[in-house]
Amino acid sequence: MKPVLFTLALIGCDHTMQAAPNAPIDAPADGSRLNPGAPGAAAPVMAPAPWAAIDADGAAAAGSGAPVLHCATAAYDPMDLWTDHGDDGRNDSAEVHRMVIAQTGDRYVATVHIGHPHRPADAVRTTHHELTVAELDDANLYLEWHGVSIYGWKDSRDVAFAGGAWGDLGRPTIDGTPAPPCGFEEDLSCWDPRDQTPRFQYDATTGTCLDDRGIEGLNTVTVPYIRETKNGQCADLSWATLNEYVPFDADLQNWDLRGARLTNAELGPDHDTDPAFVMMSNARLEGADLSTLRVPFGAIEGSIDEHTALPDMPCTVTKDRVDCEA
Repeated sequence: MKPVLFTLALIGCDHTMQAAPNAPIDAPADGSRLNPGAPGAAAPVMAPAPWAAIDADGAAAAGSGAPVLHCATAAYDPMDLWTDHGDDGRNDSAEVHRMVIAQTGDRYVATVHIGHPHRPADAVRTTHHELTVAELDDANLYLEWHGVSIYGWKDSRDVAFAGGAWGDLGRPTIDGTPAPPCGFEEDLSCWDPRDQTPRFQYDATTGTCLDDRGIEGLNTVTVPYIRETKNGQCADLSWATLNEYVPFDADLQNWDLRGARLTNAELGPDHDTDPAFVMMSNARLEGADLSTLRVPFGAIEGSIDEHTALPDMPCTVTKDRVDCEA
């Protein structure tokens, strides 16, 4: 079953969920997605440099443990889109939670950095939590600490879990007062930082996306996953809002969108009365279908090839580079 981004229902403070017993969080997987050393595994795509400081913090909190999972929340709150933010209609409170799960022996610690959606190094605060449950297999994820439950699922051959968190991720539990068993809901994506090698990869000869068996397809990943890893190769981003409704100017730097499909997607929301300027710079756009991508106020710059379908906006093409602005 393909992963679908979901929002957990608000069903009361006594909400609990009994997870079926799964393998330990570091259990070997059948394929190379959760075990990059497995036979036949491709050269792994590793975690980007901006996460290094968060990894170091998480490892230290776990007692020099090793990071085994990265997670990040969406930059928007689905319920917040219906909130009245005054005359200009803008919400300036956009923050994201970046989480590292680190392991030392049988102890797992979550380190949560809260900060700017496009600058991982800028954290406004950090909290640490010792997990009481940590279960993971190729297709399901369940984590828990006091007042927080995290769920995710994916196809066993895909690279990232899509799911959600119930509870207050920003409330300290190790170095502060435990959170109440009631809180907020968050859309969440999680992945193995040791390998983000996509199942389907771009073939520049044919302009298609193929897996290791030569089957054509697209990867199911979320925008927050691409925001954090830069890895949107062969992603199906149909109907996605790439700036996640963040209400201030942003540069989506170094996104790899080779072979990606962006049918009816938008760089930023085109219904905003005071739109933010959204820049996508130094993007990999070879084979990407941008033909119906909406860019109400922004620019796109990056590399292309003969298979790239350009957006319907003024663009300047110089050899294998394109620069578009609206």
